[in-house]
Amino acid sequence: MIKDYDGKKQSPKERAKDMVAMALNGRMVELYEEIRDSQTEPMTDREAKLIEDQLQKLLDRCYKIVRRN
Repeated sequence: MIKDYDGKKQSPKERAKDMVAMALNGRMVELYEEIRDSQTEPMTDREAKLIEDQLQKLLDRCYKIVRRN
């Protein structure tokens, strides 16, 4: 068993899940900015919101896999 950030014991599998969840969370903002900046024409606010909503849905699905909501 490994001690987590709060001093609680967790399995290597649980630690790996925590690491994936943290990576996904940090990367979401970067992905959104990359998509927004890669456009040849500026996105409308509506288009940006639709992309942000879809990114959030995909992130939620990934969190379900690692059981972190």
